[in-house]
Amino acid sequence: MDCLAFIAFRLVVLWISFIPGGIHGADTETLNATLRGYFSDSRHHETNPAYKKRARDFIFSQFQEFGLQPQEHKFVIDQYEFYNIIGILNGTRIGTVDDKVVGVGTHYDTVADTKGVDDNGSGMAAMLYVAKQLTNENKRGVKRKNTVLFIAFDLEEAGITGSKEIISGWLNPWLIRTYGTAATRLVPYGMVVMDTIMGYNLTAYSQSIPSPDAIQMTFPTVYRNVQSDNRRGDFLLNIYRQDADRALGEAFTRAWQALSHPRFELEVFPLPISSLNQLTNTNFAIYQPFLRSDHSNLWRDNIPAIFLTDSADYRGAMQVCYHSKCDNVETMVTQDNLIFLSKTTDAIFQTINSLSEPSEPAASGCHLIASFWYLIVVPVVTIAARYFILFK
Repeated sequence: MDCLAFIAFRLVVLWISFIPGGIHGADTETLNATLRGYFSDSRHHETNPAYKKRARDFIFSQFQEFGLQPQEHKFVIDQYEFYNIIGILNGTRIGTVDDKVVGVGTHYDTVADTKGVDDNGSGMAAMLYVAKQLTNENKRGVKRKNTVLFIAFDLEEAGITGSKEIISGWLNPWLIRTYGTAATRLVPYGMVVMDTIMGYNLTAYSQSIPSPDAIQMTFPTVYRNVQSDNRRGDFLLNIYRQDADRALGEAFTRAWQALSHPRFELEVFPLPISSLNQLTNTNFAIYQPFLRSDHSNLWRDNIPAIFLTDSADYRGAMQVCYHSKCDNVETMVTQDNLIFLSKTTDAIFQTINSLSEPSEPAASGCHLIASFWYLIVVPVVTIAARYFILFK
């Protein structure tokens, strides 16, 4: 891009950012297209292996197109082949003990009898969007100190098997190859794990609460918030262990709160446990709803992770459609759901972008010229934009 085109582009972006409805995070049309194109039918190894392979090939090709290092991790269960798909974005600290690895993980498979749009096409659409935006930054010269991993888990719907297999079959060997003796001394930020994240419902009492007495006792603030709002399903859940995952959990909360669309709320669940070994038969029933995805395998291996979800079968249409045929485009792809998904996607991007510690490229001649013109033109553009907003 030559200097004049670069300056024009920057000014267009600036102008749009002042227009209501112009920029509000992740593009809902892109998210919609990804859902409809590759995550709108069953992705099960027996009932629809062709569509599942199509989704898997798409994930791999997208990682490759974005400039990530794509890898497949194959594992075999009952004579079926399954594949976790990994995309790696090297940080400048890779191979050293200072690399605070951060990542995004979500599963792409479904149960046999569902289209799996919310569970978990929504997570896949969000992750691919984040990967694209993050690598777009790198393509313009941004350097990141910390390595970023993107992982699409297979076979989550059969005992969260894919994430269990990848730890011993790919992650630990990769760490040893990449970091050598430093691997055991790494202090990663950990992974943002998503599962079922686009269900939004403003209807009163659309939100169920599992074990309400226990939730009220353990998370009194969340319980009051939900009850005072007539149990509307208008929030995302941010679940993490209060000590082991605090840095990542709080980073996501800050990113969410800094974004627009305050009608989409966030409820934070810092679980008062540091290890799943602390769970007894009695309190396992309380915490079980918070453990129902791939993050629990990461916790078992002492890998930091947070879990983002819309609560799946505890909310709205998914109380009927969870693991059923109506988890489909017709039910789940609404404008409210897409905007809710957009905010979640943008908060994940902001979290990963920040924790990877990006640094801007050194100023080139073109960037210096652009900066000079910004000093002159920005005040004019700002006044014009405000005039447009007030008097259009």
